[in-house]
Amino acid sequence: MNIIKNYLTKNRCYQQNKKRTPIGIQLHTIGTGQGTAQSVADYWNQAAVSACVTYIVDCDTPGKVLQCLPEDVYTWADGGYGNKNLITFEICESDYIKYTSGANYTVSNAEKFKADIMRGYNTAVELCTDICKRYGWNPTDKLDSGLYLISSHDEGRRAGLSTAHVDPTHVWDRFGLTMDKFRADVVKAMNGQAPVQPEVEKLYRVRKSWTDVQSQIGAYTVFENAKKACLPGYSVYDEDGKQVYTVEAHGFQASALRGLSEAERIKKIAPLYQENMKKTGMLASVGLAQFCLESGYGTTDLAEFANNLHGMKCSLSGNTWEDSVWDGKSKYTKQTKEQTASGQEYTVTADFRKYPCCEDSIADRAAYFIGAMNGSKKRYPNINKQTDYKKAIQIIKDGGYATDVNYVSKLVNLVERWNLFQYDQGIEFSSDTGGDILPKTDEPWYRVRKSWGKTMDGQLGAYHDLEKAKEKVDENPEYKVFDEDGKVVYEINNKEETAVNKVIKQCKKFQKQLMADITAGRSWTYHNPSKYLEEQWSKALSKGKHSCNCALLARWALKEAELIPQDTGIFYGNSDGSISWSSATEKAVRKSCDVIRIGNKTVNQLISDGTLRPGDVVTYMDLQHTNIYAGGSKWYDAGHAYCNGSGEGAVYKSWHGKGQYGSRKVAYIIREKGAKKEEPVKNNYIVQAGSFTSSQNADRLADKIKAAGFDAIIKGEAGQYKAQCGVFESKKNAENLVTKLEKAGFSSIIK
Repeated sequence: MNIIKNYLTKNRCYQQNKKRTPIGIQLHTIGTGQGTAQSVADYWNQAAVSACVTYIVDCDTPGKVLQCLPEDVYTWADGGYGNKNLITFEICESDYIKYTSGANYTVSNAEKFKADIMRGYNTAVELCTDICKRYGWNPTDKLDSGLYLISSHDEGRRAGLSTAHVDPTHVWDRFGLTMDKFRADVVKAMNGQAPVQPEVEKLYRVRKSWTDVQSQIGAYTVFENAKKACLPGYSVYDEDGKQVYTVEAHGFQASALRGLSEAERIKKIAPLYQENMKKTGMLASVGLAQFCLESGYGTTDLAEFANNLHGMKCSLSGNTWEDSVWDGKSKYTKQTKEQTASGQEYTVTADFRKYPCCEDSIADRAAYFIGAMNGSKKRYPNINKQTDYKKAIQIIKDGGYATDVNYVSKLVNLVERWNLFQYDQGIEFSSDTGGDILPKTDEPWYRVRKSWGKTMDGQLGAYHDLEKAKEKVDENPEYKVFDEDGKVVYEINNKEETAVNKVIKQCKKFQKQLMADITAGRSWTYHNPSKYLEEQWSKALSKGKHSCNCALLARWALKEAELIPQDTGIFYGNSDGSISWSSATEKAVRKSCDVIRIGNKTVNQLISDGTLRPGDVVTYMDLQHTNIYAGGSKWYDAGHAYCNGSGEGAVYKSWHGKGQYGSRKVAYIIREKGAKKEEPVKNNYIVQAGSFTSSQNADRLADKIKAAGFDAIIKGEAGQYKAQCGVFESKKNAENLVTKLEKAGFSSIIK
C-alpha cells in the first residue's frame, strides 16, 4: 500500500485544525462517477467545498491512498458522530457508474465497474489493517455508541448518528459485499492472510465486431440474454473474442443512428421518407415529424430493437388494409402511455410491430394511412393527396391514430422547428427567398434570423403565423423576423434585453431546453423534495423524464451564473415570509447577493417604482414559492400550475411566460451584489387604456384588462387616475400591445 500525504490546505476543515482523539474508523464511498483519488482531492481542496476526510482510497490504482488530513483532526464526513470521533475515509467508486437520482445509478461497463469496486475494497482493507495495527484496535470491537470500531456511513445512519446516506451498501450489495465481511477481511489481513481478489465473471459481449468496442450494446453473463439483446448487424462474442451468434442485417437499421445528434439523425434517415413519398404520395415532412416524436429520433427501445419508428401496434383499425409489409407475427411487447380525451394519462402493456429494417417500418406506415378503413369509409381519407403538412397531420389525429390531445401541435412544431418541409416534393429553390427551401403556398412565410442573406445558416425557423415568429424572437432577442422580401417586420430594440442579465441568460437556456423537450414529447415532471436539477440537465438530450421545481430552478440559475458555489443547498420562500435555507446556504448566497427585505409592497408596485429588476429572485409573504423575474409581466418559474396533474411527479404540459403575481406581496428580493440599475430609457412609449378622475373607475377598468390576460397598473397624477398597460423603449412593441388590446375590446393610446 502506498499512502501519499496530500493535505487539503485550502479546505476550511484543514485550516480550522480542530483537534480530537480518534476512537475508530468510518468508511464511505464517494457517490459519484470518479475512480481517481487525486481528482477528488483536487476538487475538495478549495474553500467553497464543505467536505473533507482523513483519507481517499483510489480505485484505479491498487494500493493507492491519499491522506488529506492528520488523523487527529476533526473531519467533515458524516455530519455528526463520525466527524468528532472517527478516522474517516472515502473509497472512489468507478468511472463506469452514473447516478440517476439519490442512490440509484446505471453502469456502462459491468466488468470494469466490478473490478474498480473490488480494487477499492481491497485497498480499503489494507488501509484499515494498517490503522488498526498502529492503534492496537480490534476491528470487531464495539464502541460505546453501539457502532463497531470499523463502521460505514450507512451503519451510522441506521444508528441515528450520521446523515442519511447509504454508502457503501448501495454499491457493495451488487457483489455480495457487506460490512461484516469487510471487518472479517481486515482481521484476516491483520493475521497475514491475503486480501480478497475480485472474481471475473464470464461475459458475452454484443457488438458489431470484436474490435469495435464503441458499438457494444452490453455485456451479459447469460448467453440467452445476450442473444435477445443482439440487433440486426450485431454479433455475440465470448471472452476470447470468438463470434458465437449473429443476426444478419437487411436494409437500414435504427441502431445505425446511435451516437448522432438529432439533426444528424434526421438528415441520415430523411432519404428513406423521400423515397417512400415518391411511391405513395405521403409527405416526407409528416413522416419525419412522427419519427422524431414517436421514436425519440430513433433512440427508443422500440426503434432500436424492432425498427418501429412510428409506434405502430400489432392491431390497428382491425388490420382492415392491404399492402402491409409486416409479417403478421414479429412483435415487441412494452408498456406505453395513453391519454383520455381530457388529457389524463394511463399506462397499458401493448404489442408493437417488429420489422427487419426501417424501410419496412416506413412502408407499413404509408400503407396503413392510405388503406385503413373505418367501417365502409377510409379512416384517413385522401391523406396521400395532401400537399399541406398541417392538413395531413390533422387527418392523422382525426382518424384516431394517437390519443395525445396535443399530438397535432407537437408534430407541427417539429416540422417547423427542423424545417422538415424541405424534404417534401413540390418544392423549389428560389434565390430571392433568402436561400432556404420552402413548399409552395399562398400564405406568406416569416423567417427568424439574425440577418437577411442568401443562406439559411442560423435560421431558427420559418412560420406562417407572425405571432409565433415574434415569440421566437422574444426568446432570442438577438434575432429578427423577416418577411419574404427580406424586410424586418419585428425586432427587439431594447438594450436591457440584448445586454442580458447573467441570471436571465441561464434561465433562457433552461426554458429553451424544456420547451424543446415538451415539443418533442419528452416529459418533464414536478419533483419536490429536491432532485438536483443539474442531474436532469445532463440528461436533457436523452429520452426519458426530467424533473424540476421552483427552488431547484432558482438555485441552478444562481449557480450557473457563478454567483454561488457548486455545492450550495436549495432555498425557497415560506408562506410566512421567511426563507427556508441552511446556515451554510444563507452564507453562500449573502456572500455574492444582496438579500433585500420588502414585506409590504406588491409585485406591481415594485415594477412601477423600478425596484424589481430582471434576474431578481423573488419570495412572497403569503405563498410558499420562489421564482425569477424576467421583465415586463414575465417570470421564469416551475410549479404545479403548469402541470397536468398535481403532487409529486406531475407532468409539465407547457412553459409559461406570464405569472399571475401582480397583487402578491413580496417578502425578499435576492440580487447580485453591486448589480447596476439599468439607465433610464430616453424615449418611453406608454400604453394607456384610460384616464379617470375617480380611482374606483380606474380600478374597475384595470380589473377587466387583467381578466383578459393583460397587465395593468394605476398611476395617479394631478387628480387623474390612469390605467397603464405597458412601458416600452420600442414604439413598435407598444403598437403591438395596442393592437392586441383593441382585439380584446379595449381602446388605448400611446403616450
